Amino acid sequence: MTTSSSSRPAPPAAHALRTPLAELGTGAAWLLGLSAANQIVAVVFRSNPMATVVIQAVIVDLAVGRAGVRWEPLADEKAPGELQKTLRRIAIGAGAALAVTAIAIAVSVALGWAKLAAHAPNVSLVLGLLRAVAIGVRDSLLYVALPLHFAARARRVPRGAVLAFTALAAGAVLALHPAATPANVTLAVAVSALTAVFWMRDGAGWAAVGVAAGWAFFAGAVFRGALFDVDWKKGALAPGFVGDGAPAWIAAGLFAAATVALLVASGLHKRLRENV
Repeated sequence: MTTSSSSRPAPPAAHALRTPLAELGTGAAWLLGLSAANQIVAVVFRSNPMATVVIQAVIVDLAVGRAGVRWEPLADEKAPGELQKTLRRIAIGAGAALAVTAIAIAVSVALGWAKLAAHAPNVSLVLGLLRAVAIGVRDSLLYVALPLHFAARARRVPRGAVLAFTALAAGAVLALHPAATPANVTLAVAVSALTAVFWMRDGAGWAAVGVAAGWAFFAGAVFRGALFDVDWKKGALAPGFVGDGAPAWIAAGLFAAATVALLVASGLHKRLRENV
């Protein structure tokens, strides 16, 4: 007697047949490949920073979507209050970035490391916001969502190890650049750690992108001429290679403190030894 195709068990998904090491290797290959693609885009469009980050964000979004990453896998977009929940999460992430930026600058001004002056709003504020959103999408998906996704598919990786790897991914990319310093690499790791904990807590990326985009917007636009102008006397606070010295170390410490606080408040600190 032959068995009909409708009664046959469905074949396992391809990734279910891979070993945990193969899953992690696949994730690393995606990360390296997309990072290389971003470098090519940066070289080709080096005269247009806005175009660079927007194209990078689009490439990363399409690629990680192909890999199976979703902003909020279980969300019902038509459910009442779903939009409000999404906006609230984005605001919480951006608010955390604003708090760190404001405190670090306030301490720097109080200690004489910087002078702060108000600046009349101009079009750079809008452009800075658009650029920050693109950076937030790019970095959240590439350095946080992608490692988390493949670690979850590996099924035998402790959450603590996943968090450490995810936090170090962004710092590792910066560390390979000649302009990297211990301060700005540590700062990148701290920002990525908070972003990762938000994503692990929510199972969604909205608060995570709020952190990444908020950091790029406030430290990279608002306090660099869009609304305020900071004249740095010692070090500097900014995303990427510009941030350095004592202000960058202070911001890194604040992001680290926020990460620990979020781990404790969400109860994730008790589950770091469990597998994802």
